[in-house]
Amino acid sequence: MATTMRLIMQTIKSLFLVLFFSIDSIPFATRVGSLAGAVVFLALVGTIWILPRWRRRPTSGEDMMIRDVEVGGAGASPGSAAPTSLEDSVGPTMFRYGELARATDNFNDGRKLGQGGFGAVYRGVLRGCEVAIKKIVREGDGEKSFMAEVKTIGQLNQKNLVRLLGWCRAGSRFFVVYEYMPNRSLDRHLFWRPPTDVDEGSRLQPPTPLPWDKRYTIVIGLASALKYLHEDLRECVVHRDIKAANIMLDADFKARLGDFGLARFVQHGNSVVTSHNAGTVEYMAPEVLHRGRGPSKESDVYSFGVVALEVACGKKASSQPEVEEEKLLAWVRRCHESGDLLRAADGELGGRFDEGQMRRLMVVGLMCTLQDRHLRPSITQVIHYLHPEATIPDVPADTPPLPSPTPLSIPPRTVLPVSFVPPITNSIGEVGR
Repeated sequence: MATTMRLIMQTIKSLFLVLFFSIDSIPFATRVGSLAGAVVFLALVGTIWILPRWRRRPTSGEDMMIRDVEVGGAGASPGSAAPTSLEDSVGPTMFRYGELARATDNFNDGRKLGQGGFGAVYRGVLRGCEVAIKKIVREGDGEKSFMAEVKTIGQLNQKNLVRLLGWCRAGSRFFVVYEYMPNRSLDRHLFWRPPTDVDEGSRLQPPTPLPWDKRYTIVIGLASALKYLHEDLRECVVHRDIKAANIMLDADFKARLGDFGLARFVQHGNSVVTSHNAGTVEYMAPEVLHRGRGPSKESDVYSFGVVALEVACGKKASSQPEVEEEKLLAWVRRCHESGDLLRAADGELGGRFDEGQMRRLMVVGLMCTLQDRHLRPSITQVIHYLHPEATIPDVPADTPPLPSPTPLSIPPRTVLPVSFVPPITNSIGEVGR
């Protein structure tokens, strides 16, 4: 751009010299008019050439985002040579929009894996690998979700996290690319209903029922992912949106936590500073939902406990198993207090489960979902309690639950049938939702 401006200025200077000093036979007024016309013409040409390129320049925020993403990885700059395959990449890659469009048949609805509050997730083939591409809309917090997702999971590496392959920003459109999770999301297996917004093949093929051993392994894998986020990094990562829809399952039905669109880095022992609640109501800890406290490791543990009870009972947290107005958590707690905890076990299992593991998982779920956050176990303690030889303490007496929130208590966020993939969270797994 600087070279072009110098060329224009040199051209104007040459015209000035020629018209004013070299051609005496031309009237002075004619020379002035010719010079003015040439200047206007060159200005228009320069504007037409420069303006599109100026608009495409990253803002300081985008530039900072790109640098953050590329730290420690092999994020590709627009002019760099891209790896020939995703398997050759080390860290998230910056993809071009055209490449993502070709990978998904121009984001054909037949490729759609799920739809959520921040956008949709599509299945595609990119550089020879199956991927899930999360398309995020800019409206609302879409851009914040995109940047949070890339900045957090782009720096993480653990076997129970969905792997971020790359990202793309094209104008007001944002894309996150994850590895594809062939068995989709956990909620699809626990609470499957024929979807109405995805391809016909998915609508006709119910997911594989999850036997007990796979369920228990999934919960342990999720706990392992949370331990990594909460305890094993220099800074703690608070996920803020742990739910069955954001737990992806790989080809071996191993848990892969995705959708980091709400995740934040915080110092150990601190809470996320936020001006409003975000997440899914049924999985939100009471101190976040009702008391205005920022999300923290303890609120993530609460969400984990909700998922653990859903896995054991085969029912959504929002369901009312026996009594109207009595949701899943209250029902399981009542079964425990009456000495009949196994009554809450998923009937679809037909009694084919290890009773010791079932009791252990439900008791851990009850401990994690205590109203008083100080009474909840840490994720490290949770992993210990899930070990078959560990002794689990009695579930402590808890404070009375607060009333359910009104629909306006938090901004709505639609749940993805897949969650990434992407989200994110989905990962390709999903998208986040």
